[in-house]
Amino acid sequence: MAPPLPAAAPAPIDARADSTTTLTFPAGDSAVTMLGELRTTNQEMLVRVLVQGKRRLSATLFAPDSLPNIRFAQVIRPDGEAEGPFGTTVSIPTPQDGTYTLRITHNLRTEAALTKEFKMRVVLRQ
Repeated sequence: MAPPLPAAAPAPIDARADSTTTLTFPAGDSAVTMLGELRTTNQEMLVRVLVQGKRRLSATLFAPDSLPNIRFAQVIRPDGEAEGPFGTTVSIPTPQDGTYTLRITHNLRTEAALTKEFKMRVVLRQ
């Protein structure tokens, strides 16, 4: 009898049509992948991540461009405090439970071509 096949990774959450989305994690999972899109220069995307009992939130933006001009502009904590800007990766402690908001924008300080579609991977850790 052949060994069981590993479970397939869940399909990415498709949020390309939204400017605000809330990520939900599959039961027992602490990582999720999302598809996003910024169509215009001044558009932003807000991604809400509910954190319960985890102590670190890490996120990475992936784009087909070799020099993407998207970034995490801010991370807004449950108490309303914001920090940033960051680049295409962010890793912050999450000392309080609640909703953390990732604000994704174009990085207008680069001369790279306008990045439109991207993937984002979010991981919550103890």
